[in-house]
Amino acid sequence: GIHNDVTFSGAVFNKLARDSKESLEANVLFVMPQVAGPVDADVRAVLTRSRAVPEEVISSWLRELYLQNKRYESLISSGFTVDDLVRLQLPIKLPPGTVRDIYRKFRAVCDLLATQANPTHQELVQSLFPELGEYYQQKQSLLGGDLTSVDQVFGELLAKRGELPGSDVSGYHTIEEVASEFIKGVDFSRFSSDVDNSVCGNIGDNLSFLPTLWLRNINEKQLLIMFSGLMDTMLKSATEKKDSKKPKLITREIVFLSSSSSSSTDAIHSLKSCKIVEDIQAVLGMKISFGTVDNNGLPSS
Repeated sequence: GIHNDVTFSGAVFNKLARDSKESLEANVLFVMPQVAGPVDADVRAVLTRSRAVPEEVISSWLRELYLQNKRYESLISSGFTVDDLVRLQLPIKLPPGTVRDIYRKFRAVCDLLATQANPTHQELVQSLFPELGEYYQQKQSLLGGDLTSVDQVFGELLAKRGELPGSDVSGYHTIEEVASEFIKGVDFSRFSSDVDNSVCGNIGDNLSFLPTLWLRNINEKQLLIMFSGLMDTMLKSATEKKDSKKPKLITREIVFLSSSSSSSTDAIHSLKSCKIVEDIQAVLGMKISFGTVDNNGLPSS
């Protein structure tokens, strides 16, 4: 059998910022015969149903990691100590830039699936990472479909794989930090259809654990979708019994980000007079700020 952790370890940990052969050489799945087949139609339908699929999936994943860390924290009441969690490398942290890198590649895959007719897994790899695709195609040719030799190829790949990270995770970022990095890189002007915009509510819910929510080039309609449900809940709780519990809000500030173009800046600043922004301040008690992003899509200082 194939040990999943070992199989994917190179892809996850080695040189995340570089799309080189060395960063993925331990992934034996790329030499399996199924790679030459087309991407499953159901998978393709899911990944291309909306331009917002990468944002929805990644924000949901980050929320689950955040909730899992909360569950790990609860272990202290079961007899675990803070030192125990540290020895177990808990709470979960990730290398800086990890989520932004995953987001970039996820978007590239979805874009290719939406524009190419019936692509194979191999064609996806070759389109996104040409050098890597050529490398694995050579390995597939050597195998010639003979799976009895996979163990030998797997051993060769493992021998080439770089070292796995040690126990020092001091430079790693918290889930809140990588989630902030992620949302700062999301450009809501990518979403134009009703299907795309409908996902805004899920993104807002998924990232509601962030104290500050950075929203780049978001429009009034998207903002209404993102916060109307929460505001309805807050207003309903205010009209019910005094002892009824209101939702606990973690997000205390929203920063509206615009690109450097004058049209983008004007569009974002026009939100100041929108009723939805006034309601967010009055009903949810959130602070509203405005900023711009630099050429790399990051908030300017």
